[in-house]
Amino acid sequence: MDIKERIESVLKAEANAINSIEVTEEFVKTVSVMQGCNGKIITTGIGKAGHIANKFAATLCSTASQAQFLHPAEAAHGDLGAVSPGDILIAFSTSGKSREVIEILELSRHLGIETVIGITSHPDSELRKYSDVVIAVSYTHLRAHETVLDLVCRLLLE
Repeated sequence: MDIKERIESVLKAEANAINSIEVTEEFVKTVSVMQGCNGKIITTGIGKAGHIANKFAATLCSTASQAQFLHPAEAAHGDLGAVSPGDILIAFSTSGKSREVIEILELSRHLGIETVIGITSHPDSELRKYSDVVIAVSYTHLRAHETVLDLVCRLLLE
């Protein structure tokens, strides 16, 4: 396969992945919670999911939403001071089992986080137990879900 064919193939696969995303009530709840947030929207995650969480926080800032990425490993060493009552936490974890992410969820509840939105691809993930709202994502098409998250940011501007 030549380069042009490969690019077209990847774009087609991603377009199909985006079109196959089921827009559930959880997406609606997520946007509603974010619109009603009186504090900061804090995102967290580790590894690839952490990079997506960081990008999501940066995009949220572009919508004039107060948002911040909080690295879970750094949170355990003093960065939890960024968390305040009234903030919401959006936790990204592909497996939903990353110990660092689970620990920040446990600690953040003690600091006044009332709403946790979990984004994970595994139906049996521990992250789901700690989340008030869960958005299920596809492990194989994380980029498609980044597109949906960009849409969430756009909805916050409306």
